[in-house]
Amino acid sequence: MKFELSWVGLGWDGGGVMGIGEGACAKLGDVLKAKDIHDDAIKYGFGSDLLLGNAMIDIYGKCKYIDDAKIVFDDLRVKDVPRYPPSAFPNVNLALLSISSITAPLPHLWVPRYPPPGFSHVNLALLRYSIVDIVDHGLYEHGHPKEAINFYAEFRNSGKVSPDKLAFLSVVKACAKLGDVLKAKDIHDDAIKYGFGSDLLLGNAMIDIYGKCKYIDDAKIVFDDLRVKDVISGTSLCSCYVNCGLPGDALWAIRAMCLSGTMPNAMTLSYILPACSVLKCLNLGREVHGFGIKNCMEDNMFVNSALVDMYASCSSIKQAEQVFHNMPQHDMVSWNVMISAYFSNGKCEDALIIFDQMLSRGVKLNYDSWNAVICGFMDNGQTQQALELLSRMQQLGFKPNQITIIVN
Repeated sequence: MKFELSWVGLGWDGGGVMGIGEGACAKLGDVLKAKDIHDDAIKYGFGSDLLLGNAMIDIYGKCKYIDDAKIVFDDLRVKDVPRYPPSAFPNVNLALLSISSITAPLPHLWVPRYPPPGFSHVNLALLRYSIVDIVDHGLYEHGHPKEAINFYAEFRNSGKVSPDKLAFLSVVKACAKLGDVLKAKDIHDDAIKYGFGSDLLLGNAMIDIYGKCKYIDDAKIVFDDLRVKDVISGTSLCSCYVNCGLPGDALWAIRAMCLSGTMPNAMTLSYILPACSVLKCLNLGREVHGFGIKNCMEDNMFVNSALVDMYASCSSIKQAEQVFHNMPQHDMVSWNVMISAYFSNGKCEDALIIFDQMLSRGVKLNYDSWNAVICGFMDNGQTQQALELLSRMQQLGFKPNQITIIVN
């Protein structure tokens, strides 16, 4: 890959142009080329350039070089969260970056030459991620949620950086990953102080974590405080009610959402159907099934698995079979749901046939699969068959987990 850089009127934005080159490397996922460009930039005196640092943190994060990203971040003299569109910069010069490759050259890019009045430094207005967002996303997305939270706390306490809503969103997701609802509440309080209390994305994330941790009242407060609600808001609240064992309230929440003019999506249906299962609402479940067909959701894996469970819970095993066999493909969840469906309706032999089909087709079994079939035989009084399967499970390298031991 050959890079040809040309620019005019070089001032402070010379490092910025190199930053764009590194951004191109990030687009291509070429971290080694980005390192070469960064070394060149250091030789030309742009080692601590803000844009350059952002670009390097970006590509390191995308390529999972978390330690390198942190080193670059710590070496930056100035750190910021960009908040200004191109129109905020009245004085700009044209920086042309042409990349000779198989793809077409990039269009002309406008680069700010002078900081706006009252500001000592600026970033390229085209920069997609703020420095806080890049590291937070890098840490969270690549399996370091605790580090993301600690990183946020460090800069919150420093008072030098004002987080934006994407930074708050990243850290709240990290809290959800850890199940730390109290930390999420603290971050949400910070977000409110910074004026993001009614932000839709942040609100949806808070409803989600409150629901998973069964803080139903807090979830409802956040939901009610949202000025604008979308299908994710309504679905998250429905999920919250289902998770808290309130299927009736879940159906109420979806009814209110529909009356407001928001149409359910496939994920919404995958939460409505379990509520129907618990309440044994076969007719309502059939209506949801019909809605899914009319709105082209009949091939959705989550919806179909929920339909199999709903029909089985309502003792309509034939319809459960029909949905299962009409699925274009099966995942582990759908196989396990069908096994449980047969057992819950006393069809142990049919459940064993499905289980053997999984083995013959090379499906990689998990503990849920083994527990479903062993528990199913135990629940139906077939202890000997359950014990034989337990022995078979161990022969294939699966050690009984807590659920298996309790049942047996």
